[in-house]
Amino acid sequence: MSGGFEVGLPFGSSGNRDPQGSYDADGWVAGTGVDAFGLYDANAFAVATGPQVSTLGFTNVRLQYRRWLTVEDGFFDQAGIVVDGETLWDNFRSNDQDFATFHHVDQEWRFQDVDISEQASDGAVSVGFTLASDGGLQLGGWNVDEVCVVGFDPSGAICGNAVLEGTEQCDDGNFQVGDGCSDACVAEGVTDTGEDSDSFTDDGGSDDGDTDTDTDGAGFDGDGLLGRGCGCNGSGGRDASGLLLVMLALGYRRQRGATRRRLPSCDSGTSGPSSSRSHS
Repeated sequence: MSGGFEVGLPFGSSGNRDPQGSYDADGWVAGTGVDAFGLYDANAFAVATGPQVSTLGFTNVRLQYRRWLTVEDGFFDQAGIVVDGETLWDNFRSNDQDFATFHHVDQEWRFQDVDISEQASDGAVSVGFTLASDGGLQLGGWNVDEVCVVGFDPSGAICGNAVLEGTEQCDDGNFQVGDGCSDACVAEGVTDTGEDSDSFTDDGGSDDGDTDTDTDGAGFDGDGLLGRGCGCNGSGGRDASGLLLVMLALGYRRQRGATRRRLPSCDSGTSGPSSSRSHS
């Protein structure tokens, strides 16, 4: 982290428009100007870059996180999300030049989902947040929490739901072993019935008429990602269509303690004309 990015407790006020607490329960966020004053620095470039996160085996990869961002019109100050050196999102830049006042002002913790599949195609990604400011008006800047890199398996196979899907050899609706279908939905053997048969016994019954009872509604790109949230929850590897894996903690540690901080609304924040500015 550099240029004013730090981990701390937010001090929201009418002056900086920051949150008064984190999105999750621990109270900590990563952001710019995370102190009692709360404004990002003038004429500065702030950046926070996370570690490399493995995305091997996933073709659909998303960045999901919670933000509370307040930043001047993009003509003057630019907040961005950078993945492997490429800016994938930045705040709106109006064409009013010195009269530009279309500031980005979130008024709540917002969820944002960013497609990073192309950048993740080489098997790893590194995510960063940036803010470049001029010498005029400063606001609260970035506050980020619950940052996740999420991998989605389009096969949709969910072991243990009694529905034969994807590459599953069997699915008897449980995770017991020794009943003909393993806890990884792999056939455990052939049942000898005395007849010439290559079939195995599936104690879960027929799949005829079974339907997928997954109630996660279609989210971004119809993949159901939004409903799966950004809390970096996993399912122990049994949900082949679920969340990847790994929580991006941005690799940060509190300066005085060794406790690792966990950092994740939709794309559109609350933006609109705001206060006037002056330039030095």
